[in-house]
Amino acid sequence: MPTKKTKKPAPAAKQRKDFGAPIDVYFAKFDGETRKTLDVLKGLVSAAVPKAQSAIKWGMPVWTLGGTKMVCALRATKTGVGLMVSGPPELFDDPEGLLEGSAQNMRQLKVASAAGIPKKQVMTWLNAAAARTE
Repeated sequence: MPTKKTKKPAPAAKQRKDFGAPIDVYFAKFDGETRKTLDVLKGLVSAAVPKAQSAIKWGMPVWTLGGTKMVCALRATKTGVGLMVSGPPELFDDPEGLLEGSAQNMRQLKVASAAGIPKKQVMTWLNAAAARTE
């Protein structure tokens, strides 16, 4: 009788060295318009979801409620800053079609500068994402 081969478990993924670090570490890497844009978005997150906890996860600042329920994240790119809000597309009122993405539970706003941030709309989206986690 042939013996059955058992599969070896996959190796555990290595955790990033910055995982769980304070978000200021991320912000300190940037200056100029990128830093200004990050700071404005960070302020909007703090205003909309004051009880959210922040930490570096996946190499970027992530805000959660209850320690595990993601509300949003920020990511700087060569062309601007992305605000990712957690939730299905129907959760977010977006008549202008500013949110992008096809993920089941995430949408992203891409902005090139702080002046391009639709602050009122961002606050609405952040409140919707936070309410979803409660």
